[in-house]
Order: sequence, then C-alpha cells, then structure tokens
Amino acid sequence: GLPGAALLALARQLHGAMSGTASRLIVNDRADIARLSGACGVHLPEQGLPIAAARGLLDTGATVGRSVHSAEDARRAARDGADYVFLGPIWETPSHPRRAPLGLAAIAAAAPARVIAIGGVTSERAPACRDAGAYGVAAISAIWNAVNPGAVVREMLLSLGERTDA
Repeated sequence: GLPGAALLALARQLHGAMSGTASRLIVNDRADIARLSGACGVHLPEQGLPIAAARGLLDTGATVGRSVHSAEDARRAARDGADYVFLGPIWETPSHPRRAPLGLAAIAAAAPARVIAIGGVTSERAPACRDAGAYGVAAISAIWNAVNPGAVVREMLLSLGERTDA
C-alpha cells in the first residue's frame, strides 16, 4: 500500500541489505519497482498484469510468479510463462475466509506448473504438499501468529527434509 516512491526506496534498501547473500528480492505486483530496484523478479496477483507484459518490463532472466486459485489457472499461468504459481488456499485459512479450500489434489492437477502451495499450510501439513507434487510451500498465519516465528520456520523446513543451520 506504499506510494511508488516509498516502495522504491524500501525495495532498494532491501536489495542492498541482501547483497552478498543467497536471498532474492521479489516485489509484489509492481514490475516497475522490481526493475528499478534491481529485484530479481515480481509476483503478480491473479488479476494483475499479464505475465508477458511484466516480462517486457523486466530484465532477461527475471523471475515472474502468479497467484492462482485453481489448477486450471495454474496450468494457464505456466503456459503464459510464469516461473512459479502460488496455488491456494489448499486448506481453510483466516487470510481468505470466504474461499473454499482446493485440497491436495489441486496440486497434482496443476502440473506442469511449478506450485508453491499456500493456505492453511503448517509444519504438519507441509510434507503432504510436497508429497502431492508441490515445489514448495508458503505460510502466513502459521508464522505470523506464532510466539516464536523462527522456530516455526525451522520446524517447517525440517518437516520438508531441508537442512537448517540454526
């Protein structure tokens, strides 16, 4: 919700702070800010810019993702050139209270899209997403509402078989 100039300043600050790390900055819904800040890409909402239009604004090789709410839309986004899709909600979630959960079957049905499963994802549910074919998972409430968010992230990574050095 920041005005453009403030968002650009923040993105540039984040990009600078991440320099020399393995982290990558992806800007939400603003391909112009992504390009000007040096971010590696943009994440587009379902009704946002067409993927080709975003690619036209970004450097060659930039990452472009899209949020989708059905397996069909995930496949369409992949055909349109999305590098990944956020597909959800997989389970009920307070961040989308009126949206019916898609269930794990939607992940497999989204192939060949590179799916990041979102919506009701917890460390207990993350392995089921991976087993259904998800490339990765994203969590909001499970981390945001945690007393110790770092511990929740670590537990989620371990549940997926990821190495943590924490």
